Amino acid sequence: MLATVVSLIFGIKPLIFRSGSMSPEIPTGALALSRETPAADLRAGDVVSVNNEQGTRITHRIDEILSQEGDSAVLILKGDANAEPDPSPYAVTDVDRLFFSVQGLGYVVSWLSSSVAVFLGGVLAGGLLMLAFGPAAQVRRNVDAQDPDSVSDSVL
Repeated sequence: MLATVVSLIFGIKPLIFRSGSMSPEIPTGALALSRETPAADLRAGDVVSVNNEQGTRITHRIDEILSQEGDSAVLILKGDANAEPDPSPYAVTDVDRLFFSVQGLGYVVSWLSSSVAVFLGGVLAGGLLMLAFGPAAQVRRNVDAQDPDSVSDSVL
């Protein structure tokens, strides 16, 4: 919840790496944080995330900037592990530029977002609510109410 609020306030997007095209610097399973950046602020060597013509998100390093005028740029991207740059240039007005990454944390975030983790979180929350407000908690409250010498009722 806190992470969602922080990302909305500061415009930060999390990215989970599902391929090894940016290895070894950013391996498969890494979690990276990015921020929207205008095309005018981009430099060769920046790691950026864009959508290709098919709508697939591509996160690679800027190999070359073919043109950069006003609020747009045409970029050649290349994955660090790839021998050749991406086949087509990317025309952009803004991109998500990476500023931080942690190896392996993407696996954890993916699992926590899975239906199994959400279900287990719900079971845990339900169990805690039962402990706090269920029959056992009611019995404890009744015993405390009947016993005037109870520690919880005494004033020290």
